[in-house]
Amino acid sequence: MPPATSLDPSFANWIVWILCAGGLLSSGLCGFVIGYYAAKRDPLKELQKASESILKLQQLVLSRLVEAKAACDTLATVGSDAMNKSQLTHIENTRNSLWKSLQNLSSACGLAEMPVEPSESETAEPRNVEVEWITETIDEEVDLPDREAFNNNLQLLLDACEEAGGEAGLLLCKIDRFDRLAKRVGEQAASVLLKQAGRVLIRAVREEDLVCRFSDDAFGILFRGVMGSSARQLASAVRDSVRYHAFRVEADGPEILVTASFGFSPCRPHENSDLVLHRAGDALSRSQKRGRNQLHLHNGAIAAHAPATASPPVPAGAGT
Repeated sequence: MPPATSLDPSFANWIVWILCAGGLLSSGLCGFVIGYYAAKRDPLKELQKASESILKLQQLVLSRLVEAKAACDTLATVGSDAMNKSQLTHIENTRNSLWKSLQNLSSACGLAEMPVEPSESETAEPRNVEVEWITETIDEEVDLPDREAFNNNLQLLLDACEEAGGEAGLLLCKIDRFDRLAKRVGEQAASVLLKQAGRVLIRAVREEDLVCRFSDDAFGILFRGVMGSSARQLASAVRDSVRYHAFRVEADGPEILVTASFGFSPCRPHENSDLVLHRAGDALSRSQKRGRNQLHLHNGAIAAHAPATASPPVPAGAGT
């Protein structure tokens, strides 16, 4: 057998050093990789990044609000004459949306609720708005002017506001869960209850006001010459008339639960029917989301909830 060869001690030392260096390099590389990804997921650093992003967002919002304020102040010097109805409606909708967002932001930050300053119309005496109602087209189911008559009379009311420089009002009244009611009592009985609701509304309003059929389960009430507190009183009286009425299909029959949701909008000079209907619809939608027999009144900036009274009020209407 050939004699065994032995490694040169210096060569062996080199191999040991190379292996040690490789091990150290591998350990260092692994430590770097682990440390890198651990640093990326470090909660403190993530929180710091999130805080920086929120700060940038706050600065962006504040700067945009300052720019918007300056632009609005400039546009206000021009007035509405430079804008068409579509643009005015868009401004109204944007203002309402922005106001709601600012309210949500204030609430989230624990700030006091943003007060709505009373407009000039809130404290002024209402001007007389004269309207000759058109009631030729009648809805036979409820024996009230139909939707076509409502549309025509709303336009007449807005024209009268323009001419007199005064304000009027629109109140939408929608029977709560009417489809369920019809399934529970039957279509014919539901029709009787709907007509009964129309009679209740007529008795609650003034002689100079007009109640119309607005849709399958809703009524539209047009108020002449109302603003501010008088509008709130009238709308509240109408709401309470439904709230406290005992609905029955037959005079000696059992009482049936019928409730409604209400949304009010002012009618002002230089405004169009689409804008007024949008505001009333927004107020009505808020009432529906809040529950039965709820009322919201729009003041042109935001729809505010009107809590119900604890006891039946004295009827405000003179109509019988």
